[in-house]
Amino acid sequence: MQTIRDGQHIDRFIPRELRGMFYRNPNPQAQYAQRNGYDPYGFKTNGLVLYLPLWALKNSGFHSVDAYKYVCAITGALWRPYGRLFDGDDLVTVTGVTSNRNIFNTPGGTLLAWINPTSDGGADQGRIFEWGVTHFRVGNELGGFIKLILRHNFDVALGVWSTTTALVPIGSTSFVGITYDNSNVANNPIFYLNGAVIATTEDITPADVKVDETTDLYVGNSAALTRGFVGRINEGWEYSKILPTSEILSMYNMTKWRYQ
Repeated sequence: MQTIRDGQHIDRFIPRELRGMFYRNPNPQAQYAQRNGYDPYGFKTNGLVLYLPLWALKNSGFHSVDAYKYVCAITGALWRPYGRLFDGDDLVTVTGVTSNRNIFNTPGGTLLAWINPTSDGGADQGRIFEWGVTHFRVGNELGGFIKLILRHNFDVALGVWSTTTALVPIGSTSFVGITYDNSNVANNPIFYLNGAVIATTEDITPADVKVDETTDLYVGNSAALTRGFVGRINEGWEYSKILPTSEILSMYNMTKWRYQ
């Protein structure tokens, strides 16, 4: 496994064939630019175990843009200039996953994504990321807004947490995220919306010890294709560490220009 240090720009992992999409995209809204002093690809790579810029990855199969270059297989999920469009039956499978499979193990981890949901998805449980039992999803649509939800596999009782209020808007693009350390059942995740912390409710208290997952990573659906995300997933990141609030806010500011 490669070690990624602070100070290494994501640019070094962008393959030659994608550089046109990253830096000379014909879509004016997607062109590389520095806005208000922010470099949209200047986010830290320390602890970065997965980066999926789905807005740039147009082919029917591709590799993740990071040190690990995971193979990604597409089921549906048509490419659009801002990301991949999921209709509830679609799926991106990230195979060969080892470093990002149990992302919340000590010392904890971070998931981030730009999404534009049009509903709360299949069975009201549209997946953003899933590994077996553990998943990060949307749900509980109310008045044009949805909640963010984490379910994590534990030995005796699963842990389930959600945002206290449905705040993620339907039909708009939002930067969502979560940080969590599963080493203690007393720990709760922290949810983020557009770089800001939002209140968390513990719906089911976990019991005993965490259970490691062994499956591939599924983006935009469950393995059984019954919990599909409906809308667009534009970008996704996974870090094998808990990013501080200031860094998550910085990443929001770096990358939001593409979706405004």
